[in-house]
Amino acid sequence: MTDDVNPAGEGVTLRQAQTALTEQRILAAATELFLADGYVATTLEAVARRARVAARTVYVRFGTKAALFKRVVDVAIVGDAEPVGVLDRDWMMQAMTAPTLAGRIAAVAAVGRQIMQRTGALFAVAQQAAAVEPLIAAAWQEGREQSRHAQEVFWTKLADDGLLPPGTDLTWLVDSASIMAAAETYLLVSRMLGWDLDAYQDWLTVTWTRLLTGPALPHHKPTAPRSPPLALLPFLNPLPRLLNVEGNGLRGGSGALGAWLTSRAGGAGLAGVVPDMTGLRRNGCFCRVQCGQRAGVRGPRTPIEGVRGPRTPTQGPGGDGMRPGPAGWAGQRASGAARTAASSSRDVRQSPGPGKILRPAKILHVD
Repeated sequence: MTDDVNPAGEGVTLRQAQTALTEQRILAAATELFLADGYVATTLEAVARRARVAARTVYVRFGTKAALFKRVVDVAIVGDAEPVGVLDRDWMMQAMTAPTLAGRIAAVAAVGRQIMQRTGALFAVAQQAAAVEPLIAAAWQEGREQSRHAQEVFWTKLADDGLLPPGTDLTWLVDSASIMAAAETYLLVSRMLGWDLDAYQDWLTVTWTRLLTGPALPHHKPTAPRSPPLALLPFLNPLPRLLNVEGNGLRGGSGALGAWLTSRAGGAGLAGVVPDMTGLRRNGCFCRVQCGQRAGVRGPRTPIEGVRGPRTPTQGPGGDGMRPGPAGWAGQRASGAARTAASSSRDVRQSPGPGKILRPAKILHVD
């Protein structure tokens, strides 16, 4: 008996090659349609027609459109369908083993350029697809994590080989480099600045080099929220209710904010601490928005006849030191006509009736 023409082992290899060729045709057709029509408009049936295979072949091989798109992007990143990751590729190994720091940075920048050249347009499609497809959104996040891991491996290898300057903050360096190498960053600079691949590669090389050889930058750590600066106090509202206001200056009063300010000033009040408010305070009113006293809109606010003034001790008969005595009440009730005329032009409520106290509608000043 002669040997079989097609041994079992050779038959398996032939089938594998045929399967790989069919997958390449499907991936090529899918890439063209995703780039031309977008993710949403592309269907598996359209991919099958473009690849000249049965629709069932696409469904059996990939199952869903999201799985097909993920496979398209994965193949574009590394350049072929071989099951070899980025870190194990020859071009990445060469970038991590160059003899000098400058050589490694230039090589890894070239790697970034090659990846964006093959995948940049697909990244734009993936960014849009992630908003409507949970599987693509998860794959997008996984891609971010893998990209950062690759940067961490690269820069850690530089540190282990003694090529980084002494005192380099490795964590900060990895975070900064990861942001620069992210797909979102490439899409941003290409859209906003119109950079081509050469400009992108040069930017990576120069900026990564300056991260290591340029002047040291301060690294700020998050701190607890600080109290508002004293210079901003005139713009806080409602300040007059929390402070005692005298003249054109501020002094800590009995309110909560007044007590806080007094404690900040060492218990000596705020004289000389808060700047002079002349020009900001208009006739004792800090609430210029509510009162309509915007600069250039209305002039200084003048007292309204018949409206009760500041609560000061009264020497009239029957006065209790805080409210006016009988003479004071009579004086306020004396000119009802004047109060009515003033209220029509100054947005003050009409007098509620005889014997009632006329109060302004929105008087927030403190004189």
